[in-house]
Amino acid sequence: PNYQKEYGPCYVVNLNLDLLFAMKTPSTKMNQISKFPAVTRDLSLVVSTDVLVGDIIKTIKKTGRNIVQKVDVFDVYQGEHLGQGLKSIAVSITYQDSSKTLKDDEINEVEQNLIALLAKTYKAELRK
Repeated sequence: PNYQKEYGPCYVVNLNLDLLFAMKTPSTKMNQISKFPAVTRDLSLVVSTDVLVGDIIKTIKKTGRNIVQKVDVFDVYQGEHLGQGLKSIAVSITYQDSSKTLKDDEINEVEQNLIALLAKTYKAELRK
């Protein structure tokens, strides 16, 4: 009541921190920063609306032969310019090798295999 007179409404909270401290937290893993540069390329694919973006991302990562470091979706579009039952998915793919600098022909080969697999699996076409 003394604090309430001086400061206005006051609240008291009783916390049992034993449960909080007993929680197991994952250990933080640190990775060394690569000495070799990363290359980022964008692909815009036209697929059926029933194709899940997550499936496309999994396929890209799996097919990337350990040089695909990251896949980010930055646009999903459905509209009159594509046609009924179609959507466009734009992804940014980061390629990097931890042991060497990648050459364009190495990235092109992986990217062409990736595009062929996406076309076969999801009937994906590159958006023009």
